[in-house]
Amino acid sequence: MALERLFAWLDRVLSSPRRSAESSGFVSLPPLELDPALRPLPHPLRPASQRALLSVDGGGQHLLCAAERLTIGHRRAARADLGFLADVGALHAELVREESLARGPGWRLVPCGSEPSTIGGRAVPSAGQRIESGALVRLGRNLEFRLLQPDPASASVVLELLHGAECDGARHIVLLAPLAGGRVRVGGAPVHHVRVPGLDFALELEWHGAELRVRCDLPLAGPGPSASGSEGACAFPFPPRERVELTCGKPRGSRPPFALSFEPVLLPMASPERPPSS
Repeated sequence: MALERLFAWLDRVLSSPRRSAESSGFVSLPPLELDPALRPLPHPLRPASQRALLSVDGGGQHLLCAAERLTIGHRRAARADLGFLADVGALHAELVREESLARGPGWRLVPCGSEPSTIGGRAVPSAGQRIESGALVRLGRNLEFRLLQPDPASASVVLELLHGAECDGARHIVLLAPLAGGRVRVGGAPVHHVRVPGLDFALELEWHGAELRVRCDLPLAGPGPSASGSEGACAFPFPPRERVELTCGKPRGSRPPFALSFEPVLLPMASPERPPSS
């Protein structure tokens, strides 16, 4: 737990307000000129596999994850698939997709080592435990989320992060199930995975391996070839290589068409080796 306490202490220190140079009484000095061989090298970014950030007009941001297993841990450790600035371990727990003849598809939470994890207030055994829809999950001291399955006909679920927690800028994580059985719906009703209050039509997202398909009752405008020959359908690589912007329908008076976008989640690549000093 020493590593987790260190991360929690760093979060408090780095998030506390800094005193200005005027109020401190110290004179700020110009930055030192470092030898080029000693300067930190830039860290190039790479798209995260099986993840994309969905931004929806009136619905906020949702992190789309298409994987069979996902690790959860501290963001600064940069070892977990889903990283959080919370009092959790570097690798705290794992989410594993499972199939059950009796209860259908679902997700199991498996603790990593002795990291504390609870579902519905009860400790999760080392072998893991299935998370039922609506159950409250707590990891460590202050990371909580609720698993929701808005549409019983879809195997895709939503993790609703609580108490201001977020992951890659999103407060909702959609765990995608493949093909039509994992169809994700965007709309204004409680059965929709992505809720947009007042939206009077619906969109559907389907994950087909390296491709994500979007369908709508209204015409779609944006990049990507049609998936079904219809102007209300399109498809593009998943995860996207760059930002993909779509609009649905036509402007309504002074209001622009409904819009949504998909963009890659960028992660730092491994640190390159420094050039040898002469």
